[in-house]
Amino acid sequence: MNEEIKESALSVLEEKEEKIYLASQWQLIWWKFKRHRLAMVAMFVLLGLYFIAIFCEFVSPNDPYQRSSFIYAPLQKIHFWDRETKRFYLRPFVYAIKSERDPITFEEIYAEDTSKRFHIYFFIRGYSYKLLGLFPTNIHLFGVKDGYIYICLVQTN
Repeated sequence: MNEEIKESALSVLEEKEEKIYLASQWQLIWWKFKRHRLAMVAMFVLLGLYFIAIFCEFVSPNDPYQRSSFIYAPLQKIHFWDRETKRFYLRPFVYAIKSERDPITFEEIYAEDTSKRFHIYFFIRGYSYKLLGLFPTNIHLFGVKDGYIYICLVQTN
């Protein structure tokens, strides 16, 4: 009985060794890479960043060629709870940004205007661009309606 187990284990081991010896360099690298969890996570993060870089106009809600007075504005926070009406909304929204000049330091101060709420929509029409430089379109991943053209969810400066 023990000899049969030893023989079957040796045959399995020989098959694995043969598989390793017959594998190409890329297969060996991929097998080693798959065992490293952090490398797999980093690969998916990198693929996501490449996707954003390739389809940057689709992902961007704002026209890069339009001048904005909110170039140094801080990030807009995404809200589900309206402070004024004390209501919860399933659709996320942002408040409008208003800028004021500090009379003492002459510094531009940006604040949320809670009286104006703009809901965020997915696959919304915005400025025109050419997808991959070939196909004219105006569909964007996310944005706001109601004529409010500027939404700042990532840093601008």
